[in-house]
Amino acid sequence: METKQITLIASSHDELGELNSNELYKILQKIKPEIIFEEIFFTRSRENEFIYDIENTVETIAINKYINRHKVKHVPVDFDYSFIINDIKFLYNKLDSINDTKYKENNKKKSYLMGKYGFKCLNSCDFESVIDELKDIEKRLIIELNDVELMNIFESWEKINDKRGDEMVKNIYQYSKKSDYNDAVFIFGVAHKKSIHQKIMYYNDKYQIKVNWKLYGYENCCIRANGI
Repeated sequence: METKQITLIASSHDELGELNSNELYKILQKIKPEIIFEEIFFTRSRENEFIYDIENTVETIAINKYINRHKVKHVPVDFDYSFIINDIKFLYNKLDSINDTKYKENNKKKSYLMGKYGFKCLNSCDFESVIDELKDIEKRLIIELNDVELMNIFESWEKINDKRGDEMVKNIYQYSKKSDYNDAVFIFGVAHKKSIHQKIMYYNDKYQIKVNWKLYGYENCCIRANGI
């Protein structure tokens, strides 16, 4: 049996400079995947895209364009976390309303890097530190607010995201165990990147199938059991 190859592509929902649907479509054209694994929990249809408000995201535009022009299978691998979506919107609206210099500077830095360098930036190891620093600031602000409700939402969201990472990687391995293909991509939000790398190393030992994980933009680097 040939080794299955999956290219990891960290993405972001909103278009910003070089981070746009055309660039993601070009990436898909270059890789020519037979399978597109994606961080959503529903099948792609106009109805679902409207219900979950993803009609105009970077991923939706690029993936739908690719699916319409190429023979490819789309596989959603996330689990349903819709029960907490409104709470998360409430949480981040509250954070955005806080006049904190460090928080605003880090968000500005994040947006600048994403817009100027696009997918190559999102998929770099260096960008993980930007995400980690922003997460630390968010946690500090929530602690300073001393709001039990916000802290509960934040902690619940952290746990749910950890579980989502497990489910996504596990679902990919389970699909790969029973399906034949050579090349696939896994498209997910950049905030999950570090966690997904760690979980791949764990599940790589658990499932006895050959999967060669590649990092977009760093194709000579593989994710191995002993590290990246």
